[in-house]
Amino acid sequence: MTLPVIQFDLSGEWIIERNIFTEVDPDLFDHDDYVHKWEFNEDILQIINLKRSRIIDLGWYPGFNHEGQYCLILVVYSEDMKLQVESWNEPIFKYYTRNINEVRRLTEELIHKVDQGII
Repeated sequence: MTLPVIQFDLSGEWIIERNIFTEVDPDLFDHDDYVHKWEFNEDILQIINLKRSRIIDLGWYPGFNHEGQYCLILVVYSEDMKLQVESWNEPIFKYYTRNINEVRRLTEELIHKVDQGII
């Protein structure tokens, strides 16, 4: 069974690097044999706003682990690899949760705030 991918309302300033964020309930992922276990990996969503130099990234940590949780991060984007690594080590925003609706809401808020130049 294919799960629907969650879509976000993005302005033309955003580039979708990856979006495999699906409509799957983390509360049902309570054992290692869960049929949708592979949806819970460390590389779920990454969108980049080059104009505002921001990256929104979402993953499940630890990957494929039923005791894990989503990690939503906002970092500064840089073409300089050293600065980019530093940015990942010091995110603007970082939030952990198992609640998929919270992830959706917070991602939409981050997109809006970046678009508005607030963060």
